Amino acid sequence: MKKPIYIICFLLIMALLLAGCQKEQEADDTNTLSQNNISETDSIDPAEMIGDSGIQNDGAMDRYLTSFESQLEAIGLKLEDKAVKDAVSIGALEGYGFNINGSPLEVYLFDPTSSDEKTKENLKTAEESGYITIFGVEINGKTPKANCTFHDSLVLIFPAEDYGMTHPDKEAIIQAFMGIS
Repeated sequence: MKKPIYIICFLLIMALLLAGCQKEQEADDTNTLSQNNISETDSIDPAEMIGDSGIQNDGAMDRYLTSFESQLEAIGLKLEDKAVKDAVSIGALEGYGFNINGSPLEVYLFDPTSSDEKTKENLKTAEESGYITIFGVEINGKTPKANCTFHDSLVLIFPAEDYGMTHPDKEAIIQAFMGIS
């Protein structure tokens, strides 16, 4: 009597395992199919793949960045690895991250006429005290306050300083930043 029950249980377990494997195989086939339908010549905008990230970039900073690059080139430095940053979370219009000689820096453009509280607070502290508050983030019960340099509605941040690493070209970069016109 026990032998037929073991056989039935065994068959039932095998049927369940095979059904589970079949669903996994169908999911893999669907992923492969969608990847195979994209040719190498298709152009995919990463923003379309992840949806609306909330990151804005309308070119308002372009003239400032051109001036900054010229100032840096005059002293033998070059902005590399340009990446759009989430400026909205700190109240800025636009923001970019860069590397110079392998060390990071970020530049943000603020609108001094904005009525947004985040913008007003960060502009005030950047100009008066040399820091901005990173909103929406709390570490060990404290809101991080990144040290910054303020010039003409622009803020320069060296994010590695939060981890105790000073940019090797910091003073030269600040000098070039202050020369932006």
